[in-house]
Amino acid sequence: MDNNKTLLALYLAYMRLVVEYGKYTLPFGIDSFVKNEIDKGTVKVTFKEVEKYILSISKQIFFATISENLNYLSNLDTYHVIDLTKPLLTPEKYNRLLAEVMTK
Repeated sequence: MDNNKTLLALYLAYMRLVVEYGKYTLPFGIDSFVKNEIDKGTVKVTFKEVEKYILSISKQIFFATISENLNYLSNLDTYHVIDLTKPLLTPEKYNRLLAEVMTK
């Protein structure tokens, strides 16, 4: 988890700098950094930081996490949550999209 905390701190600093001082507006995407953390206290603090410094940005943000970690977000009702299932792209959909791409 120490590496995750370090990377999160770097992402937080970078994203805030780009948002506050950047010339261009960009949507941001960040994957969940909490995968196998056992200490629920650490997870809770980490998600509060994400909510405070990333999800509070007024620009478009994509943040991926597992559904059980949504409990750590206090403003969940203000976010648009998309629940993805596995597999994201079924073989049937893949073949249909492939056929569309190949005909163009």
